[in-house]
Amino acid sequence: MNRNNRFHEWIETHSQLVMPLVLAICCVLTVAIGLGAHGSNPHAAQAADAATEASTDANSPLTLQMDAYPAVNSLFETYYKAMADGDTAAIENISSTLSAQEKIRIEELSKYVDSYTDVTVYTQQGPVDGSYICYVYSRMKFTDHDWEVPGMQTMYVCTKSDGSLYINNDENQDKTVTDYIQNAALKDDVVDLTNSVTAEYNELVSSDQDLSDYLDALSSDIDLSVGQALAQLSVESSTESDTAAEGTGKYVTANDTVNIRKEPDENADVIEVTKVGDRYEYVGDAGNGWTEILCNGENAYVRSEYVSLDE
Repeated sequence: MNRNNRFHEWIETHSQLVMPLVLAICCVLTVAIGLGAHGSNPHAAQAADAATEASTDANSPLTLQMDAYPAVNSLFETYYKAMADGDTAAIENISSTLSAQEKIRIEELSKYVDSYTDVTVYTQQGPVDGSYICYVYSRMKFTDHDWEVPGMQTMYVCTKSDGSLYINNDENQDKTVTDYIQNAALKDDVVDLTNSVTAEYNELVSSDQDLSDYLDALSSDIDLSVGQALAQLSVESSTESDTAAEGTGKYVTANDTVNIRKEPDENADVIEVTKVGDRYEYVGDAGNGWTEILCNGENAYVRSEYVSLDE
């Protein structure tokens, strides 16, 4: 199992702890962490030092601070408004690229959500300069209902070269960064916060059977809608691929190790993993940061940033 798959499994497991049950299922970016440039990350040494410090001292100086950074709070105000509106373009403006599945899930969930209230951001310093690990508490208010359901999301926030902040949810990240964030999640104050939110959620749901039934139905409805939409995208993609299966006579060369997938989606099946210098016939620009290629005689997709079009 490669490093990204192990990390993805940690995300799924940790999201169940950080965000109770249905909220973990319904909300995307539940543990949105990563570092865009992986193997060649210039901050890798700095992150490694920070990860070592966090792993050797469970109560290291990573003390949680509540609403300590106005710019971080502003980032999440924008994020949660976009989540409630189902505005995936606005979310991509303040985050890494969303997968097709994430976009569909956000849009489907927004049909049921009126707003997110009581947004509170607990932060720890991140593994590199200008980064933050954020534990964001909110209450999800459903449309046409009085329920406001508590939950918490773990986010990794980084600083761009222009000084602006963004939510870094790229799946390709340096291992030292993921180790640092995983270790930070085991600190006493984070565990206490997690337990507090989980207890609040459990108490609310156990005291209201109508809410419990609603959340169960909501989870199933959204999963069904997302599955149907992804299936339709797959059919449309296959139809488009059939017309382009001959390729263009041009080639791309891999400049890093990266997954080649069956669909232009971070969650799609992996066909193979490139090595630096591998060449593939170029089919075209698939949009949203993906390049379509021919791999073993079939249409496939790779993140555009990891390949270069041969001259």
